[in-house]
Amino acid sequence: MHRVHIGFACAALLTSLPFLGYAPVAFVIIYAVVLCVGLPLVLLCRRRGWLQWWHAAIAGVVGASVCLPFRPEPSAIVYCFVMGQVLALTTWWIGLFRNPAFPSVRSRPPWEMFLLLPILVLGPLNYFDHAHDTRVRASSEAYSTVTP
Repeated sequence: MHRVHIGFACAALLTSLPFLGYAPVAFVIIYAVVLCVGLPLVLLCRRRGWLQWWHAAIAGVVGASVCLPFRPEPSAIVYCFVMGQVLALTTWWIGLFRNPAFPSVRSRPPWEMFLLLPILVLGPLNYFDHAHDTRVRASSEAYSTVTP
């Protein structure tokens, strides 16, 4: 279980990096949410024998649904689901893959996991592009109301 906690910490660190100056605060918040949501999911999946990488990807989406009430916009939902998958797959890779405490996890590398890369890359890009468009539109509307 020690490697799972290290996986949680590394995953929280990885997903807090896009927040730049707020990364330390984001890390603490993400790590707390991961421990409150992710750890029970790992224990539930361990009990059920759902420990393959694609189980982790699904659990990441389920765990990311925690943020839905806070940001109901479609681009934010996609971003949360992608970050949930990044958290879950990073935790799986570091904490569960080839871990003797989890013998039911296969030991050969899951090359099919790389099929998720386009989703994991394009999801955050879509979110940041939408956020940039919203800021540009808001600033141009504010400018147009000030000028005669």
